[in-house]
Amino acid sequence: MPRATPAINATHVLARLCDQAASDLTLLDTSLEDFGEAARQGMDMDEAPVNPIMDKFVNVLGPEGIRSLTNFTVSEIESLWSIVDDALNAAWLEGRGRKSTTSPKNRLFTLTVMKQFCSWDKHAADFSFKAPTFEKMIMRTVSVFWREHCRTDVHMLED
Repeated sequence: MPRATPAINATHVLARLCDQAASDLTLLDTSLEDFGEAARQGMDMDEAPVNPIMDKFVNVLGPEGIRSLTNFTVSEIESLWSIVDDALNAAWLEGRGRKSTTSPKNRLFTLTVMKQFCSWDKHAADFSFKAPTFEKMIMRTVSVFWREHCRTDVHMLED
């Protein structure tokens, strides 16, 4: 025997949703009045360069300078970044502890030193780092890239 469906009061539902929408709008207006200036300041701060190392090289050297430094155009670097973005962000921006002041994208850009043959001291000075810090940063960046994109796991076959 089929069950009887309960009666739905469509007018009541519509009235309740309209009241809720009006209440939400009032709350948004109040929030804008109370916190609008702070939100605008936060948006202005977000517009500051997130990748100061790479941005400085791009501004000073231009696209051709970046190409000769890295063998990649700026758009190709952006394409590479889209591939390793999640892995590098997860490695440096998530979890507990002190957060690095060097953005993951800048870490990727500093891999350009792998193309040049110089000491860690020279490369570190080029990017305004101390040599041990710079070497550790490069090695951690390479290890994340290797772990995420180059390594293949070997699975044992069952006989």
